[in-house]
This record gives sequence, C-alpha cells and structure tokens, in this order.
Amino acid sequence: MGYAYRRGDLWLFSLKNTDEREHFSLAQFGAIVLRRWCDLGTRNRYFRSWKLISAEDFAKVQTLHWRKLPYWIFTPLGLALMGSSALIWYHPPGSPTWAIWGNLACQLTSHLLTAIYWGRWQAELAKDERGPASPYLAKILATHWIRSFLINAYGMILLGWAIHALA
Repeated sequence: MGYAYRRGDLWLFSLKNTDEREHFSLAQFGAIVLRRWCDLGTRNRYFRSWKLISAEDFAKVQTLHWRKLPYWIFTPLGLALMGSSALIWYHPPGSPTWAIWGNLACQLTSHLLTAIYWGRWQAELAKDERGPASPYLAKILATHWIRSFLINAYGMILLGWAIHALA
C-alpha cells in the first residue's frame, strides 16, 4: 500500500510497495476525471448555448461539434470503457464487488441510453431545420442530468474504490 509523509510544509505521497493493480485502479480514476472534464466541456457549455444560436447558424455550429466528437467524446469514452472492463479481471486485491461491477454498470447504462435516446435525438436534431427551437434539443437538455448523474456516479465509485485500495 502507499503512504504519505511530510517533508517540511509539503505532504508527499509514495506508491512504493503498492501492487501494480492499484496503480491501474488509480489510472482508471484519472481517466474518469478526464472523461468528466470532457463531458462538462462538451455537453454543459455547448448544448445549452445552442438555444441562443440563430436557425441559420445552427447547422454550422453542429457541424463543428460533430468534428470534435472523436477527440472530446469517443476517445476518452473508449478508454474509460476499456479500463472499466479491464478492472473486472485486473483490480487491486480485496476490491469490493460493488465497485467492480458498479463502475461498469454506470458506463454501460450511459452507452445504452445514448444508443436508444440521445444518439438518435442528435441524429434527428442534425436534420431538423428548426435548429434551436427543435424539440430534440429540448429533449437532450431536459434529460442531460441523467447522463451527468451516471458519469458522476461512475467517478464516485472509482474514487471510493481508490481510497479503499490505498487505505
């Protein structure tokens, strides 16, 4: 396990004598921080501001948004999902079962809801000439809290798991 020690006014943390699986768990926690940051940057800023854009400019803004998805959403999302899946088999000793399966359940639920609702609504929004007045944008904004909740729950599970692993 890791330990903390103080040198002057500075607290230092050492992962010396820790299991490499604990390092992986901490790396996965870092991935969720990155994933949450990307989600906040994309969803909360952009979607809400889309209601303020004119219908004429809406398609341009959405095209730019689609170009950023591979970097802001799909890459961090794919890495987080691979890490969550790997944690099933490669996790710190004594890891709680609820954490192993809970973090994966939050991710898979978010993906499933995206496939069923949010992804479909985004596709319909791209074709809707009403732009910011589209009911699809209203649906996305009204239900975004569910995605945010799932991503935050996933992060909290990993945080609790990391604390448990290092305790």
